[in-house]
Amino acid sequence: MGAFERADNVAHFLRFVERVVTELGDLVEDWCTINEPNVYATFGYLLGRFPPGVRSLPRAVRVMTNLAHAHITAYELIHALRAGQPTRVTFAVHLRVFDPANPANPAHRALARAQEYLFQTALTEAMCTGRFGMPLRRPAGIHEGRYYDALGINYYSRSWVSTIGDGTRPGAQLNDLGWEIYPEGLARVARWAYDRWPAPIWVTENGTCDATDRFRAQYLHDHLEVMAAARATGLPFERYYHWCFVDNWEWAEGEVPRFGIVDLDYATLERTVKSSGRFYADVIAEGGVTDEIAARYLSS
Repeated sequence: MGAFERADNVAHFLRFVERVVTELGDLVEDWCTINEPNVYATFGYLLGRFPPGVRSLPRAVRVMTNLAHAHITAYELIHALRAGQPTRVTFAVHLRVFDPANPANPAHRALARAQEYLFQTALTEAMCTGRFGMPLRRPAGIHEGRYYDALGINYYSRSWVSTIGDGTRPGAQLNDLGWEIYPEGLARVARWAYDRWPAPIWVTENGTCDATDRFRAQYLHDHLEVMAAARATGLPFERYYHWCFVDNWEWAEGEVPRFGIVDLDYATLERTVKSSGRFYADVIAEGGVTDEIAARYLSS
């Protein structure tokens, strides 16, 4: 039926929202309406890398507009259905750091700003506030306001910008998908978002694909350390959700990337906790990384 290319389909999404909230409202207080709308729109309708494989700026803009419309109306509907009950509603946006490869190069700076705006700023602003900046257009019946109760941030990497598209800093450590491992970026995107849309910060996704489980424990440690340091500066981090529990089907890459702290044998479906999973469990049990935990899991 056209998915989120058609504004009429927002009504079907709202029927789904109403059913889920009505059925699960006695169990759930906090709601995330849409996960990574910018990734879905950009990779599915602009770059053509994800289904449905479209390469069209106007169609991508239409999808972004309708996703924002869907979130705003779902936000209002959830609060209306749960009037008088503790309720927080947000969405999860994939945020990246966009750094010019050469800060002294005006073209690099301009490209970094443009990619940041088109990938995350315009859509996040529309979903949070109802302000639809170019190239988005505000749908009829949508008004400016506040449509978020927390900031849901998915963070993985940064883009090293010298041309249109993702680049990586020369010599940087990369994960199995070629993404730069850049823990400091978690604090940077959180500050960037919080200064624009102040609210409690939930890290709704953070993790890495590491088929051999060689560096995931260190990755976890470093990002949690950055988050703790950022909290000390006043950023209100409330939650951290690791992505993910068990190896998953990853967008267009399928079963190849391994993001889980639990290994999944795709032939037998047997699950085995990885060393990084035991590290994470120990950190949770101890309330932090003790010297003993660090020596056991991070010494290599």
